Amino acid sequence: MSRVITAPAATTILVANIDGAGDPSLGLNPVKLRTGFTHQPISEVSRAGGVYTRIFEYGRIADPRSPGIHTVLGRVTGSFNRATATVLVADNDFSASAVVYVGDYTFTSNVDYAVATATQATGSFTVAATPSTATLNIGGVNLTPAGGARTPGANNYNNTLGTVGAIAAEIAAAINDLANGFDTLVAAAPVGAAVNLTAVPVGSLGNAVATVSSDGTVAALAPTLTGGIDAVDNTATALAAAIDGVAGFSASAVGPLVTVEAPFSSIGNNTFVDAEYTGTIRNFTVLPGAWYMTGGQPDIGPSVILP
Repeated sequence: MSRVITAPAATTILVANIDGAGDPSLGLNPVKLRTGFTHQPISEVSRAGGVYTRIFEYGRIADPRSPGIHTVLGRVTGSFNRATATVLVADNDFSASAVVYVGDYTFTSNVDYAVATATQATGSFTVAATPSTATLNIGGVNLTPAGGARTPGANNYNNTLGTVGAIAAEIAAAINDLANGFDTLVAAAPVGAAVNLTAVPVGSLGNAVATVSSDGTVAALAPTLTGGIDAVDNTATALAAAIDGVAGFSASAVGPLVTVEAPFSSIGNNTFVDAEYTGTIRNFTVLPGAWYMTGGQPDIGPSVILP
């Protein structure tokens, strides 16, 4: 049985007490005091787990006649731990649409958010001198200076051309030459003195492709290509932005995981969250997987002693 923490309005009570000891034989009498306290009893209430059908008749019903296992005295501070759920984008094939349900809202693939593609990793080399003397390591494969005209299949480049732009174009041509074996690693495009690289491995796999130069005559932008993002990660970011745009809710994505927070409320654990599929592919995994968010509760402070 699920439970929700509830509290009535705070009440103020006066408690009679004394200050100091009393001894009439010595003429000592205690001082009579009244101390005020403001507090509220905070108890649990049971609630049914809700009814779920394919047409989404669902809900939780609190039953105030069935209290929970304990009651404490204190004050609800006005702060809440927001109830949360996590949606994992498990498969980016949305050829059949999928719907994420959050509270009273629906988020349909390719309608309320874009199903994204992967972002390819990129990098670059920049030719700084002519003739250049650098050996370039691209994904573990070396491209060496030839000292003259390059030979297809020899993994070298003509480093003796008269301008940095000409050498950059030569390096790009050598990388794109299918005989040299870089075609499974990167594609190259010269822009002035730069050789811009785009990964061939999809998404984050491209971030592992090394881009190293042996000396400063050709400078590498970074030791590896960077910026590759998997398609499921990009779709998660798009879904999070759609949910985050709904008043009261917040959502953020880290990789393929979307963390959704319910509005600030003591009953945030009643917020429904699930996913439905029109095809055979299970695009989403919802945690905790019990149709409702979890972890929401008020912040309970001590009773207040009045001055």
